[in-house]
Amino acid sequence: MTGSPPLVANPFSTCWIRPDRCRYRFTRPGQLEQILDDLLHAGGGQITGPHGVGKSTLLFSLLEALTERGHHVSRYQLHAGQRQSGEKPDNPILPAGAWLAIDGFEQLPAWRRWRLAWRCRRRQIHLVVTSHRQHHFPFTWSLSPGLDVACCLVDQLQQDTACLVTDQDVACLFQRHDGNLRELLFACYDLFEQRIRRQR
Repeated sequence: MTGSPPLVANPFSTCWIRPDRCRYRFTRPGQLEQILDDLLHAGGGQITGPHGVGKSTLLFSLLEALTERGHHVSRYQLHAGQRQSGEKPDNPILPAGAWLAIDGFEQLPAWRRWRLAWRCRRRQIHLVVTSHRQHHFPFTWSLSPGLDVACCLVDQLQQDTACLVTDQDVACLFQRHDGNLRELLFACYDLFEQRIRRQR
């Protein structure tokens, strides 16, 4: 009697591609340390770029590195529609020298962004944010979508399983989703599921 083939976990599941599990793909060695040093020198800053380009993932990598260097960090993640509800980071209770990260800074109304920045300066709290557009910060790191990064990321996610999504697939999906890596990875999930079913 032949048993059923073992189930293969989809490497594009949400549990593998969320910012705290999926490492940001830097374009050259030592780039994380360079960005971190620039951020520390400026005392705060912003990561900007379009939807799905990797802002949250890069922010998480920076916060991990700050923590490893002994800094106190606190992070808030804001989503669309959270302008008037949910957690409010306007009045952070943090020690001087701590780092406050706001993922989705543009979700706050302009007056709340100004008030938060003013309170952080007054309390000597370092503010680092992600946003789709630029604000007034001493340091800015702008991200733009890249096909080479997308291919490397897809290859990395498939390194411990069957490589069912090819570079050609990634190129097509990259164009279809206008460089939105998040939507591209969601599409990779569906494509991987379709192809693994054919092998069962």
